Order: sequence, then C-alpha cells, then structure tokens
Amino acid sequence: MTPTRTQVENWTPGSLLTWCDGWRSLGTSIEGLFDDYVAHVEKVDGRYWEGVAAEAAFERAHSDRATARSIVDTLGRVAGTITTGYHAIKGNLDVARDALATAQENCFTITENLELIDPRTEDDADREAFRVGLQTTLQRYATLAEQADLDLTRSLEEARTSLRIAFTSAAALGDTQATADAASLAAGTADAETLHRIVESGTLTPEQLADLRAGESTSIPASQMEYLNTVARSLDTLSPRELEQLMSSLPEEARAGLANSLQIISTDTVTVATSGDPDVPAQGGFDLLPEGIRDSLSREDRVVHGVESMGGTALRQTTLHGVPDAHAIASIVSAGDGEYRNGSDLDRQLLAAGREYLDAHVTHDQDPQGEMTIFEVDGFTPRDPYLDPVFAAVSDDRIAVEQAVTDANGSDFVRDVLTHSWSDESAIQPMFDFDEIEGAVQDPNDPVDVAEATRSGQIMSAVAAAMSTDAAWQQMSSIPGTDHQSIGEVNPELVRTISHSMTPYIPSLVNVEVPDRPGFDIEGWTDPEGSRSYRGSANVFAALSTDEEAGTHFQSHALQESVSAQIRFGENPDAPNSNQHLANAGQLLALTDKGIEMSMQDRYDDDAARDLAVYEQKANAYNAVTWLGGHVLPGTDLLFDTISAGGEPMKESVIGPKPDPAAEAYVNRPNFQRLSYFSLAAFQDFPEDLRTKYRDVFEENGNIRPYDELFSVSGNTASWSATDYLLANLLSESGNQYGLRLAYDEVKPPS
Repeated sequence: MTPTRTQVENWTPGSLLTWCDGWRSLGTSIEGLFDDYVAHVEKVDGRYWEGVAAEAAFERAHSDRATARSIVDTLGRVAGTITTGYHAIKGNLDVARDALATAQENCFTITENLELIDPRTEDDADREAFRVGLQTTLQRYATLAEQADLDLTRSLEEARTSLRIAFTSAAALGDTQATADAASLAAGTADAETLHRIVESGTLTPEQLADLRAGESTSIPASQMEYLNTVARSLDTLSPRELEQLMSSLPEEARAGLANSLQIISTDTVTVATSGDPDVPAQGGFDLLPEGIRDSLSREDRVVHGVESMGGTALRQTTLHGVPDAHAIASIVSAGDGEYRNGSDLDRQLLAAGREYLDAHVTHDQDPQGEMTIFEVDGFTPRDPYLDPVFAAVSDDRIAVEQAVTDANGSDFVRDVLTHSWSDESAIQPMFDFDEIEGAVQDPNDPVDVAEATRSGQIMSAVAAAMSTDAAWQQMSSIPGTDHQSIGEVNPELVRTISHSMTPYIPSLVNVEVPDRPGFDIEGWTDPEGSRSYRGSANVFAALSTDEEAGTHFQSHALQESVSAQIRFGENPDAPNSNQHLANAGQLLALTDKGIEMSMQDRYDDDAARDLAVYEQKANAYNAVTWLGGHVLPGTDLLFDTISAGGEPMKESVIGPKPDPAAEAYVNRPNFQRLSYFSLAAFQDFPEDLRTKYRDVFEENGNIRPYDELFSVSGNTASWSATDYLLANLLSESGNQYGLRLAYDEVKPPS
C-alpha cells in the first residue's frame, strides 16, 4: 500500500539519530564505569595490592568488564542498525519529497494518495508524459521509504531480544539480583522477567555443551556460577516433592531452565572462568544441589534388611525408603533438556539410587525363598512400576550410564537390568540404544565424535561382558522366579535394542579389531580360556537369540560378516595373516549355530523338534541377509548377487541341510567345500595351469562360473558333490582349504 501525502510530508527520520546517539552514549557510559571499577580494584589508595585475594579480585573485575564490553558491543550493533535504517529511509524519502516539490512547481494537483492531476484542459503530450513519470517516481520512492521503515522496525524487534538477553544474562547479573530472583522464585511470586533470567542462567552455548559431551571441562563466567548457586541455596529448605510442586507451577520454558541449571551446577566438568573468589564455587558438584535433593540422594537407609515376626514366624523383610522423593527428583530431571545431561552428579546419584532399588527388587524376585520374605516400598507392597520413572529420567545420560556399567559392579547392574521384568521397556532402552553411525568415528579430528563413539563401544562391551559368563547365561536363559523364562521372553524390546546396538561390533566378538569403533574392550571375556572356542562370545550370541526377532537380526549380520570375511581372503590371499579371514569366517558361522542351539536347548522335548527349530531359525537369519538392502560391506556385491542367485543350494551350503525327522536327528553343519566358492569367486587372477586343471568350474574368460550354474537346481547330489570336490581342491592349491572348517570346529566341535 502506498503511503499518504501527509506521511511523506511529516515523517521525521532525524529522530532516529537522536536514539542512535543515546545508545552509543549509554554504551560509552557503561564502558567507562567498568574501566573505573577495574582501576579501583587494581589499586587501593593509589597502590597496587598483591596476594591470592588480589588475584581473585583482579580476575573477577576483568571478567565483569568483559561482560560489560559484550553489552556495549550489543548496544553498538543496535546503533549501527539504526544508522543504516536512517540512511535507507531518508534517501528514499528525499527523492519522494523532491518529486512532491517538482509537482507543486509545475502546478499539478497532489491528492492524499499521491496521485498527480493536471488542472489544465488543453492536450499536451509532453506534459502528460512528464506527469506520469513524476507520479511514478513519487509513489515508488514513497513506498521504498515506507518499506525501509518497516525493515528497520523488524530489525529493532530482533535487536530488542538480543538487548534483553545481554542485560539479563547470568553473566551480567550480580549476587543482589540473584538473591532477589531466588527469593521470588522460592515464594512463588517470580514475574516474567525473573523467570527469563532464571532460564538464561541455565543456558550454555553450543560450544560449552560440546565440551561436556566430549567429556572435557568447560568454563562459565563467575557471575553465572554465583547466580546459579544463589538460586540453588534459596531452594535448600524445600524437599524434593515441594521443589517438584514449585516447578510444576512454572511455565514450561522456566521449568526446563531451572532443571538445566541443576544439571550445570552439579556437573564437575563445569568450572568457573575466574577462580579464587570464596563466594563463588570453583566448579560444579553434588554439594551445590539444593539440600533436599542432596539428603534424598545420599541417604544410607535406602534399602534396609531385617526380620519381621508374623504369627510366631520370623520372616525376612526388605524395605525400600525414599522412593517418592526419588520419583520427584526424576520428574525434576526429566523437565530439563537432554543435551544438558552429561554425567552430572545429579544424574549419577539418581541412577545409583535406582540401581540400589533395582538390585533389591531383583534379589527378592529371584530368591528361591522369596515367598518367605516381606518386600515393601516405603511401608507398602509395591503395585505400580515404581522403578520405571527413575531410570527413564537418566537413561539417556550416556556418560552416567557408561560409568555405571563399567564400574566394579557394572556387570551385576547390567544383568539386573536384563532379568528384571520391566512394565515399560522404553524406560530403560535408551541406555543401550545406539544407531550404527553413533558408534563409529566419522571425524577423527572431532573430539565430540571420538568421545561419543568410544562411549558407545564401552557401554556395549560392558553389556556383552556381563552376558558372557556361563553363570550369566544360566540366569538369562532361565530367570529365577519367572517359570524359566528367558530375557528375550521377559524383555523382548530391550533385547532387540541391544541386538541392533551390538551388531556393528560382531567382528570384535571373534577378536577382530575394528579401528573406527573404539571403546569395545574384549580383554578376558570373548575367549576366556584362550582356546579359540570363544565361549564368552557364544553366550552373547545365545542371549541375543532368546528373542526370535533380535536373534534373526543379529545372526543375519553375523552370516553376512562371515561370508564377507571369506571374500576378503579371496581378494588378497597372499597378504600377511590372510588366513585369519577364513578363521574369522568359520568362527562366526560356528557362533551363529551355537548361539541358536543354546537358546533353544530347553524349549523342546525331543532332539528332532529342537534341531528342526534350530534349522528354521538359521534359515530365518539366512533369508534376512537377502533383505539387508544395499551392499554395505567390502565385497558384498558378490555376496548379495551370489546369495540371490544361489537359491536353495547356496542356502544349504551356509546353514546346512534341513535335518531329517528322526528321533536322533542332529543339526547339520555348513558345507565347507561349497562355501569355498565365495573366496574363489573373489580371486583376481588364477594361474593358467589351475584354469586348465579345473576347467569345469571356469568360464572361457578365466572367471569362476556363476554359482547357480555350478549348482543348478536341476542337478543332482552326485554332480554337486563332484563340484564341491573340485572347488575344495582348487582352494587348497590357491590358499587354505581347511581354515574355515578348523576354526568352526574349535568353536563348535563335531557331535
């Protein structure tokens, strides 16, 4: 819409310069005041003073001046915005006003809508053209002036936010403001500005958050730490439930900001940029949390064991204390943003409380004499899923989880998590939920990337190690107190999550180093006896096979990795230690078979039914390989193409033939001779004498014939056996015929 004549004539952009000068003057005044402040701190009675207190005062003064200069810079940017807007408005307005003056000089009538009317009645083409052009210029530049004014308005609205943040940021606040804000917060009378300051005080920059995710220290201004600590001290008189109630009355943003501030002040890697002030904590930690939270999370009577007499019978009694307070703290933690949960003492101590409750509950549930034990939660028989909220609040704090599963009792904790029947598995799943990219280092020069990948590996190796012992397998396959249910039956979604997160580490289960996946420690548990039987890894395969979906996913990737290892051997059979690829392939095949067998050991009354079930599960895993989609491993073009074309003969070579329905049936082993096809097909060049000697398996171009031609479905057992023999001999002369089978037998000896 075009501005009116009145607007064009009465606009006064010069007033903007008055505002601009005012902002600059304010900035100069602020900077001068803080320069004087620093000068007065540095000298007392005109003389420099020294000592620890002096150094702390110097650092604080210079930090405050840096904050003031940041505010002055913001004011300067606003002044610059005004100056730019002024020139844009005035430049266009001057052209429009010149057009108005010209119209008046030429006796045109000017309407309020900036239309020019010629009062003369005689025809004059030149004058009419002049009128049209002048009207166009007038309306155009009046519109441009109005648009420049609107642009400046929007820019100042945006600057208003930055000014508000600059003047209310925690770094710009003193202890007096913090005390006033804390008092109004505790009294429930905090206004919008107070809540805004509380939100700002609980905010870290992306760079600071990245430091914490990398496990490194990050510093915040002393004023911010002082503000956070003052607010926390104002909450000392509140119990966790009272604090939760107070927070529930706040707007969502303020509630999250206060929760985030509790994370910041309880994270020991958050330090103060300028240390030495006795009134400002040097770093975050447990002692800075509100007293009610500290008392709840440090209570020594969380789990109490005793004896209760009932009807003349002495019964053991286990009582849990403090669960409602733990729920309140969990609610407080959950109100915050997940990116602020980076191993704070708040999270670690809440997780420790949950661990203690969980251990007591699992011990009671799995105790053969559990029926003779009274189990109470704060004086009542537990009915609702009281553990879920505690773990749901902190299960996404990967630093806290990593510390929990890798400490001295970490394996016990993992087994408690796996064998407890969760009413809502989503409360615990984030502890072990890693996508394939998350565990791999994408950028070795990015400390956050490296730290998070390492953390993923450490957590998953701790989970695998906890599963790896025979005692663990006995517990996981037949959980006491559950009518012999397995972890896959009790917690299927949790086992599926672990299966997906463990999949990238499959090579590590046969001690293959995966350079881009750090942190997965295999020391002492994959092959505890050093016999290459991989007994520990077999228990992991078995545990993940207790749920059919989880097992199929894990086994299919193990089969894929096994075949890929054979292909890697064929691509470079003369490389140092190339035979290890064949050994790893055999080990993974055996672990897949053994894991499936172990998981089904007690599910069937006769061997034939069990062995048929094992075969069907192996078939599911094999079929899943064809659905993996995309050739994601080196050599997998050959893998997928061969499997897709190979049909039942290829399937039989990998998982063995379907067992006979006999009472004494046994699980058939892979056809190792036929499996040699994968390695041979990957060979780059065969000597002429071998191509001549085994010409029946070669094409005219010197390549191995396609699998579906060698083992045509129209063939018979005799022709297939003859081809098996040729392939095995060819591999024997080209590499190692027995490496695959020998490695398989060491893990899963022949029956």
